[in-house]
Amino acid sequence: MSYNRLLTSLVNLRFSFLEILDLSHTSLFYLNNSVFAELPRLKHLNLSHTLISDFSSQYFSPKLTLQTLDLRGILTQDLDDYLFYNLTISQALYSDLFQICCPQIQGLVISPRACFAPADIDAISSCSNLLGFDIQRFLLWIVATLAVLGNVTVIVYRVIWDRSVLQTGYGLFVTNLGISDFIMGVYLLMIAGADSFYRDSYVLYDKSWRNSVVCKMAGFMACLSCEASTFFVFLITLDRFLVMKFPFGQVKFRGSHKTIAVVMSWVVSFLLSLVPIVLNFDIYSSNAMCLGLSLTNTHAKGWEYSVAVFIIFNLIMFLFISCGQYAIFRAMAENRISKTATSIPSSRRAEDITVAKQLSLVVLSNFLFWFPVGIMGLMSLGGHEVSSEVYAWTTVLLLPINSAANPVLYTIPALLKNWKKFKHGDQMTLSASA
Repeated sequence: MSYNRLLTSLVNLRFSFLEILDLSHTSLFYLNNSVFAELPRLKHLNLSHTLISDFSSQYFSPKLTLQTLDLRGILTQDLDDYLFYNLTISQALYSDLFQICCPQIQGLVISPRACFAPADIDAISSCSNLLGFDIQRFLLWIVATLAVLGNVTVIVYRVIWDRSVLQTGYGLFVTNLGISDFIMGVYLLMIAGADSFYRDSYVLYDKSWRNSVVCKMAGFMACLSCEASTFFVFLITLDRFLVMKFPFGQVKFRGSHKTIAVVMSWVVSFLLSLVPIVLNFDIYSSNAMCLGLSLTNTHAKGWEYSVAVFIIFNLIMFLFISCGQYAIFRAMAENRISKTATSIPSSRRAEDITVAKQLSLVVLSNFLFWFPVGIMGLMSLGGHEVSSEVYAWTTVLLLPINSAANPVLYTIPALLKNWKKFKHGDQMTLSASA
């Protein structure tokens, strides 16, 4: 009965002699409960490439014993737990869905060696958990906690204890960088929370989670954080270059320029993150972490947009940042040998050099994290396979860790320096009073 496009449903089949039933490539979308109960000699059942989207355990009677069952090419929306609990398959169960071979779906009657499906759900998850390995789960909580606490420290320090620095371009950009990295920390906590919520039964909720509003919101926040952080690192680089190149402030970010740059960075990042939701792209639901990063050859709807933003655009921005870093150190070298260097207070020169060195560490960290991502993205575009393990570690650890590292590189050193000054001032006060 294969390739019969007029066949849309099956209600009752009564063929006591039937051993092979091929319903593949039909328009079949509905099966009556226990539809195969009156086929006692049935051995081979092929339902591949039909329109069935809802499977029920009632389709298969307890008496049914098959040698092969082919379910490839079926876009199943919902899966019952222990779907094949009443079914015995002696040779092979074929499916495009890894979930079919999970113990929670497959049941205990069918041998795991008889189930043939892709190796994993989305290179990140397992049958039981959203994050497949305990070490990934542990590291995700660590990075999320560090990102949230570190960037809250940045924001509070800049806004409450060091508000004067917000009048400068550097201080304003670093504060907004802290806000964007804080958003990444919140995203990581959302993913870690979902992993805990679906613990030991994730496969039953895989599709509902990836298509949920919460997952799309998490993907939006991750994209917003990545793009905003890239813009603000670029603005910080540009600001430091202008300070080094024009030490007397001939050219610099002024009040209105700083505000416009910050607002435009957030607006563009917001729009870039919103496009996949507005255009109904599937990139946020392509993996369990809701991250719109395409590094595999399995391309979801809208993967071209993901490559354009995450791979090509971010690589171009990084090249600009790297060129700016080179220009900063070149300007520093020129200032040391120029006549104007003697007109600049030594304390200010030392402070500018310290900030430039901190910036170089940030650029280096971005290079270590984004450059491999860009290379893997270009490899996948060229048809090369990126292993599921590499993809999983990239999404779980490599991308988000910048959000935890940036506060350490930017603000923590300034905090420690001011604390030392404060302690030194207290000691001077005590000595004077004595």
